[in-house]
Amino acid sequence: MAAFGAFLLAAGAAHGWGHEAHRLIAQKACEAMPEPVRAFFIENQDKIVQHAIDPYLWRESDDPKHQNEHANHYFDIDYEGFGPYPFNELPRDYEAAVEKFGEETFDKYGRLPWRIVSYLDVVTEAFRSEDSERIAAALGAHAFYAAKPYQPYHCVMNFNGRKTGQPHADALWEWNLVQRYEAQLKAAAAPKIEAGQTVEKPYDAVFEAVMDSYALHFLLLNHDRRARSGLTGNLEKNDEYFRRLWIMSGETLESQISKAAETAARFWLTAWERAGKPDLPIAAPTEEEASPRRGNE
Repeated sequence: MAAFGAFLLAAGAAHGWGHEAHRLIAQKACEAMPEPVRAFFIENQDKIVQHAIDPYLWRESDDPKHQNEHANHYFDIDYEGFGPYPFNELPRDYEAAVEKFGEETFDKYGRLPWRIVSYLDVVTEAFRSEDSERIAAALGAHAFYAAKPYQPYHCVMNFNGRKTGQPHADALWEWNLVQRYEAQLKAAAAPKIEAGQTVEKPYDAVFEAVMDSYALHFLLLNHDRRARSGLTGNLEKNDEYFRRLWIMSGETLESQISKAAETAARFWLTAWERAGKPDLPIAAPTEEEASPRRGNE
């Protein structure tokens, strides 16, 4: 029980999807990409997926350049200083927001929306480099950030359910539920985007996702509360809890993962177009692959 508690505390403190969800989102984003870039993403899918938890590793590292990484992983839109919904007291421009609230406010309540948009520049420069390793690393890291607004617990102060007496609600939903139903989620989450389907107004897109998640987190808390009803002990190992939670929240989980993947893909396509639509490096076919086949050979 102590080990379970330590795990959930670590997961909750991370304000994040579980590793399986981040990798699944990156995979589905690769599969969503249209021509003429699709071949690059399919060929480099494994590398991109591998890098999809890099920012989590940065957060855990002792490297001074990553010392403020944690605040890039969440945004508490319901901080009282931002006013009531729809939080119009908060400027969407970061410099204006800092001028109004001070840098320390965003050290505490997060910088996720601005990290998603600013890291798009890193992806754009990677595309310009035409270095497949650099591109894959940038894409994976950006997918990590782009996925986060679609985890509703990332976007509110009650990120782990403790304020409503539902400790670890976030980890149970984003880690354990995903692990138990990963096969169903892989089969269900299948977004597709078309050529030219870019993100015209990145800040609008990000804040729309955050606002939607703010509204959605009330539903998830209700699902968690009902799933817990009459149960005691270690919920991580309670099959009945997860059976109930999946029945109530499974479609929402599928939808959020799919939306996250689609958004990541659209941001990637945006960065590629900003980079001038460079030809992306693709491995040449082997002699066997290039040779025409005859008959039943």
